[in-house]
Amino acid sequence: MTNTEIIYKAAITHGIPQEQLDAYLQRGDLPFHTAADWSKRGYQVQKDAAPLFDCYLWKHTTKPSAATIKAAEEAGKEAPEQSPHFYQKLSYIYGPAQVEKNAPAPDLATIKARFGNLPGLVLKVKGEKTGAPNVWFTGDVEKYADEIKAAGGIWSKKKSAYWVKPSAAPAEDKPAAPVPSIMEDAPAAPAVKPCTALVPAPCTALVPLHYFHKPAPAPAPEASAQPAGP
Repeated sequence: MTNTEIIYKAAITHGIPQEQLDAYLQRGDLPFHTAADWSKRGYQVQKDAAPLFDCYLWKHTTKPSAATIKAAEEAGKEAPEQSPHFYQKLSYIYGPAQVEKNAPAPDLATIKARFGNLPGLVLKVKGEKTGAPNVWFTGDVEKYADEIKAAGGIWSKKKSAYWVKPSAAPAEDKPAAPVPSIMEDAPAAPAVKPCTALVPAPCTALVPLHYFHKPAPAPAPEASAQPAGP
């Protein structure tokens, strides 16, 4: 059973009409997701929203399971560092009325400059060297909540903190090379000067025929095969 099917059945159990769910599926997707899945779609769950319902959804991990580690220990082997597999985890589901669109986030340098020196606010960057950092805001977040949300901040109930994924850094400003319009006339080709050098006239003098038919040289006399006498 897929996660969509699990959510579909759980939604019916919690009183959402099946006809409404079928209409959503015909449009392409159920609008009931976990906070993480809403975040992937560009939305965040409202801070004080309670989940509509919960259910066990499939999650993917590369970490070895407890059963894999135990089996390796019993066999006298080391547990593998990675063991990709799916497992089910209790997940909390939120509806479309409980989320709001995320504001576009600035780049990391702008976030540091804007929030790095605010009194009472602690800014921590995770994964900066990986090229895909996340910025966490702790401390007096209530005081700066509106500013953080305006910069794309997302509230994490689990950590009671805001976080934001910075956008890519803007490219260095460089003037683009001018591109001529296709409606403009192409520049005229430079005029080619006519060649005025005199071309030598072909040679018309008659060459005697015997010049091309010289007699073959006479063969050299053969050396005597007898050895020289004393």
